[in-house]
Amino acid sequence: MTASPAAVLEREHLYRLFFDSDQLGWCGCGDPDSAYELLRNLLRVMAVPPGAQRASVLSDLLGNDDGRAFTILYSVGRAGLIEHGGHIRGAWLTEKGRRCLALMERHEWEQVTGAYMPHMGGLCPSECPHAVTEARLGPSVASLLRDFEVLVRDEEGVRVEHLRACRWDVLINGCSLGDLLRQASDHAGACTAAPLPARVMA
Repeated sequence: MTASPAAVLEREHLYRLFFDSDQLGWCGCGDPDSAYELLRNLLRVMAVPPGAQRASVLSDLLGNDDGRAFTILYSVGRAGLIEHGGHIRGAWLTEKGRRCLALMERHEWEQVTGAYMPHMGGLCPSECPHAVTEARLGPSVASLLRDFEVLVRDEEGVRVEHLRACRWDVLINGCSLGDLLRQASDHAGACTAAPLPARVMA
Protein backbone atom coordinates (compact mmCIF):
# COMPACT_ATOMS: atom_id res chain seq x y z
CA MET A 1 0.00 0.00 0.00
CA THR A 2 1.42 3.36 -1.04
CA ALA A 3 1.75 5.91 1.75
CA SER A 4 0.06 9.28 1.40
CA PRO A 5 2.25 12.37 0.79
CA ALA A 6 1.50 13.50 4.35
CA ALA A 7 2.67 10.16 5.79
CA VAL A 8 5.81 10.24 3.65
CA LEU A 9 6.63 13.73 4.94
CA GLU A 10 6.13 12.58 8.53
CA ARG A 11 8.49 9.65 8.04
CA GLU A 12 11.07 11.91 6.43
CA HIS A 13 11.07 14.21 9.44
CA LEU A 14 11.47 11.24 11.75
CA TYR A 15 14.33 10.05 9.53
CA ARG A 16 16.09 13.36 10.05
CA LEU A 17 15.50 13.20 13.81
CA PHE A 18 17.15 9.80 14.05
CA PHE A 19 19.94 10.04 11.48
CA ASP A 20 20.98 13.70 11.45
CA SER A 21 24.21 14.10 13.42
CA ASP A 22 22.86 17.35 14.91
CA GLN A 23 19.93 15.47 16.43
CA LEU A 24 19.97 11.84 17.65
CA GLY A 25 22.62 10.81 15.14
CA TRP A 26 21.87 7.08 14.97
CA CYS A 27 23.81 4.94 12.51
CA GLY A 28 21.08 2.30 12.10
CA CYS A 29 23.16 -0.77 12.91
CA GLY A 30 22.61 -3.15 15.81
CA ASP A 31 18.98 -3.30 16.94
CA PRO A 32 17.43 0.07 16.09
CA ASP A 33 13.91 -1.40 16.26
CA SER A 34 14.32 -2.02 19.99
CA ALA A 35 15.98 1.36 20.48
CA TYR A 36 13.09 3.04 18.65
CA GLU A 37 10.58 1.28 20.88
CA LEU A 38 12.56 2.25 23.99
CA LEU A 39 12.61 5.90 22.94
CA ARG A 40 8.90 5.87 22.13
CA ASN A 41 8.12 4.40 25.54
CA LEU A 42 10.41 6.93 27.20
CA LEU A 43 8.62 9.84 25.53
CA ARG A 44 5.29 8.34 26.59
CA VAL A 45 6.51 8.31 30.19
CA MET A 46 7.82 11.87 29.95
CA ALA A 47 4.40 12.99 28.73
CA VAL A 48 3.03 12.10 32.20
CA PRO A 49 3.46 14.66 35.04
CA PRO A 50 6.26 13.71 37.47
CA GLY A 51 5.26 11.66 40.47
CA ALA A 52 5.89 8.40 42.30
CA GLN A 53 4.08 6.29 39.71
CA ARG A 54 5.97 7.86 36.82
CA ALA A 55 9.28 7.44 38.65
CA SER A 56 8.57 3.74 39.08
CA VAL A 57 7.70 3.28 35.41
CA LEU A 58 10.80 5.25 34.36
CA SER A 59 12.98 3.07 36.59
CA ASP A 60 11.48 -0.08 35.07
CA LEU A 61 12.08 1.27 31.57
CA LEU A 62 15.66 2.48 32.00
CA GLY A 63 16.81 -0.07 34.56
CA ASN A 64 18.77 0.35 37.78
CA ASP A 65 22.04 1.35 36.12
CA ASP A 66 22.28 5.13 36.62
CA GLY A 67 25.01 5.42 34.00
CA ARG A 68 22.82 3.78 31.37
CA ALA A 69 19.76 5.78 32.39
CA PHE A 70 21.49 9.15 32.40
CA THR A 71 23.27 8.48 29.11
CA ILE A 72 19.89 7.88 27.48
CA LEU A 73 18.28 10.92 29.11
CA TYR A 74 21.21 13.20 28.21
CA SER A 75 21.02 12.08 24.57
CA VAL A 76 17.29 12.63 24.39
CA GLY A 77 17.68 16.02 26.03
CA ARG A 78 20.44 17.03 23.65
CA ALA A 79 18.13 16.26 20.72
CA GLY A 80 15.63 18.72 22.15
CA LEU A 81 12.89 16.19 22.92
CA ILE A 82 12.84 16.84 26.68
CA GLU A 83 13.84 19.64 29.01
CA HIS A 84 14.11 19.77 32.78
CA GLY A 85 14.48 21.93 35.82
CA GLY A 86 16.33 20.71 38.89
CA HIS A 87 16.85 17.09 37.81
CA ILE A 88 16.64 15.37 34.45
CA ARG A 89 14.62 12.45 35.84
CA GLY A 90 11.81 14.97 36.31
CA ALA A 91 12.04 16.13 32.69
CA TRP A 92 9.02 16.85 30.53
CA LEU A 93 8.42 16.84 26.79
CA THR A 94 9.23 19.92 24.75
CA GLU A 95 6.91 20.92 21.93
CA LYS A 96 9.32 19.13 19.62
CA GLY A 97 9.13 16.05 21.84
CA ARG A 98 5.34 16.04 21.82
CA ARG A 99 5.21 16.32 18.05
CA CYS A 100 7.85 13.66 17.52
CA LEU A 101 6.04 11.27 19.85
CA ALA A 102 2.85 11.81 17.88
CA LEU A 103 4.72 10.90 14.68
CA MET A 104 6.34 7.87 16.31
CA GLU A 105 2.91 6.63 17.39
CA ARG A 106 1.89 6.58 13.73
CA HIS A 107 5.03 5.07 12.18
CA GLU A 108 7.20 2.07 12.94
CA TRP A 109 10.97 1.91 12.57
CA GLU A 110 10.99 0.01 9.30
CA GLN A 111 8.85 2.77 7.78
CA VAL A 112 11.20 5.46 9.06
CA THR A 113 14.39 3.79 7.91
CA GLY A 114 12.97 3.46 4.40
CA ALA A 115 12.51 7.23 4.13
CA TYR A 116 14.89 10.00 3.10
CA MET A 117 15.81 13.45 4.41
CA PRO A 118 12.89 15.88 4.07
CA HIS A 119 13.03 18.85 1.71
CA MET A 120 16.00 17.34 -0.14
CA GLY A 121 18.13 17.74 2.97
CA GLY A 122 17.32 21.41 3.46
CA LEU A 123 15.53 23.18 6.28
CA CYS A 124 11.77 23.24 6.55
CA PRO A 125 10.03 25.99 4.60
CA SER A 126 7.76 28.21 6.67
CA GLU A 127 4.65 26.38 5.48
CA CYS A 128 5.90 22.95 6.61
CA PRO A 129 3.70 21.58 9.42
CA HIS A 130 6.71 19.83 10.98
CA ALA A 131 9.04 22.82 11.26
CA VAL A 132 9.23 22.53 15.05
CA THR A 133 10.67 19.02 14.76
CA GLU A 134 13.67 20.53 12.97
CA ALA A 135 14.84 22.63 15.93
CA ARG A 136 18.56 22.10 16.50
CA LEU A 137 19.17 24.69 19.19
CA GLY A 138 18.92 22.39 22.17
CA PRO A 139 16.25 21.42 24.70
CA SER A 140 15.96 24.66 26.66
CA VAL A 141 16.02 27.20 23.86
CA ALA A 142 12.27 27.79 23.89
CA SER A 143 12.31 28.72 27.57
CA LEU A 144 15.58 30.62 27.08
CA LEU A 145 13.98 32.76 24.40
CA ARG A 146 10.93 33.46 26.55
CA ASP A 147 13.14 34.52 29.46
CA PHE A 148 15.31 36.59 27.15
CA GLU A 149 12.36 38.49 25.71
CA VAL A 150 11.19 39.36 29.23
CA LEU A 151 14.66 40.61 30.17
CA VAL A 152 14.91 42.62 26.99
CA ARG A 153 11.61 44.34 27.63
CA ASP A 154 11.85 44.80 31.38
CA GLU A 155 15.52 45.38 32.17
CA GLU A 156 17.71 46.27 29.24
CA GLY A 157 15.46 48.45 27.14
CA VAL A 158 16.75 46.66 24.05
CA ARG A 159 14.16 46.04 21.37
CA VAL A 160 13.36 42.36 20.96
CA GLU A 161 13.86 42.77 17.22
CA HIS A 162 17.62 42.90 17.74
CA LEU A 163 17.56 39.27 18.81
CA ARG A 164 17.59 38.32 15.15
CA ALA A 165 21.00 39.93 14.80
CA CYS A 166 22.51 37.51 17.32
CA ARG A 167 24.52 34.51 16.13
CA TRP A 168 22.29 31.50 16.78
CA ASP A 169 25.10 29.02 16.40
CA VAL A 170 26.55 29.96 19.80
CA LEU A 171 23.49 28.42 21.43
CA ILE A 172 24.52 25.04 20.09
CA ASN A 173 27.78 25.44 22.01
CA GLY A 174 26.06 26.26 25.27
CA CYS A 175 25.63 30.03 25.14
CA SER A 176 24.19 31.27 28.43
CA LEU A 177 21.29 33.66 28.77
CA GLY A 178 23.73 36.35 29.88
CA ASP A 179 25.92 35.82 26.81
CA LEU A 180 22.89 36.00 24.56
CA LEU A 181 21.71 39.16 26.28
CA ARG A 182 25.11 40.78 25.88
CA GLN A 183 25.18 39.85 22.21
CA ALA A 184 21.81 41.45 21.57
CA SER A 185 22.79 44.51 23.59
CA ASP A 186 25.93 44.89 21.48
CA HIS A 187 23.78 44.91 18.38
CA ALA A 188 21.19 47.32 19.77
CA GLY A 189 21.24 50.58 17.93
CA ALA A 190 23.75 49.21 15.43
CA CYS A 191 21.24 47.58 13.13
CA THR A 192 17.63 47.71 12.08
CA ALA A 193 16.24 44.21 12.13
CA ALA A 194 12.87 42.82 11.17
CA PRO A 195 10.52 41.80 14.03
CA LEU A 196 11.34 38.51 15.70
CA PRO A 197 9.33 35.74 14.00
CA ALA A 198 6.68 34.00 16.07
CA ARG A 199 8.55 30.73 15.65
CA VAL A 200 12.33 30.50 15.60
CA MET A 201 13.69 27.72 13.43
CA ALA A 202 17.20 26.35 13.07
